[in-house]
Amino acid sequence: MANECSQSNHVFEYESKPIVTIHTIDRWSIRESLEPFEQNEKKSKRKQRTVHEKPDIHQWNVDDVCLFFISVLGTTCYTLLIKEHLIDGTALLLLEDKHLMNVFHMSHDERVKLLRKIKKLKIDHPLT
Repeated sequence: MANECSQSNHVFEYESKPIVTIHTIDRWSIRESLEPFEQNEKKSKRKQRTVHEKPDIHQWNVDDVCLFFISVLGTTCYTLLIKEHLIDGTALLLLEDKHLMNVFHMSHDERVKLLRKIKKLKIDHPLT
């Protein structure tokens, strides 16, 4: 049966994946699979709610901007830069391609994706 764990003599094996290596600790053998663990990437409803709890982007703080980046790009790798440069909601609306390329060192695809979302935010929340 796929995805079935079997137990005998303190050996646990996940039978659905081929085995790469075996670690033995005391009398326990742990077998690692060839394929990495896969998890469906579902955007956290809690994180999205946190960003949208403040509908006025000009009220967003640095943490709200971090959550926005995570929701758009699906990664936390820009969190430190956002915090280092104190990018709040108003500053987010001022970001341009050159900033994303030179400061954040983003790939072209990430920049395009983020700039589209920022453009939508600018339309929905014009600077006053």
